[in-house]
Amino acid sequence: MRGTPPHYAWPGIDIRYTPAVCLVESAGYERGPDAVNMLTDLATADLDTAQDEQRLGAHGVRVRRAVPDDRERLLSWMPTWGGSWVGEVAIAYDPPRCHIAVHGDGEQAEVVGFGCHGVKRDTWFGPMGTAESRRGLGVGAILPRRCLSDQQKAGIGEAEIAWTGPYRLYARAVGSRLERTFRLYHKDPV
Repeated sequence: MRGTPPHYAWPGIDIRYTPAVCLVESAGYERGPDAVNMLTDLATADLDTAQDEQRLGAHGVRVRRAVPDDRERLLSWMPTWGGSWVGEVAIAYDPPRCHIAVHGDGEQAEVVGFGCHGVKRDTWFGPMGTAESRRGLGVGAILPRRCLSDQQKAGIGEAEIAWTGPYRLYARAVGSRLERTFRLYHKDPV
């Protein structure tokens, strides 16, 4: 009960929708994992990144808005993430709604993180990811704040982070709170 970006059949069944949960379970669908969304109040979230970006610069990492010349480099790096993120990031280039973290300069700069917003819905943030080699530096705290700042400037009051993980990162970085939970189901073809 999923789909492929940008056309989703359903992101799962909201666990509050009891009749739908009962229907799919009675039809022989097996329960899979749950997917949790979080909400961020953009009026109260601390979206300033200047100090953290300066600290990252000492490690040779810069965070900036992605430009068209970054597209191929970023998309060629995306398969390491699997799933549907390559398609979602490609959508984030028209118009540009993506920020990237890079290590190094010029043509040789290595992509080490990305964050997108407005891919599926104007009010949604994601996908986002940081290379394992750069985790713990704070890249994952800067990227959502930059994207959520874009959304705030566009007049959006509350952003939804779909299929969230890790919860603690978003709760600490931007004050996000747990919201909707979707249950994923599957059924083997007959």
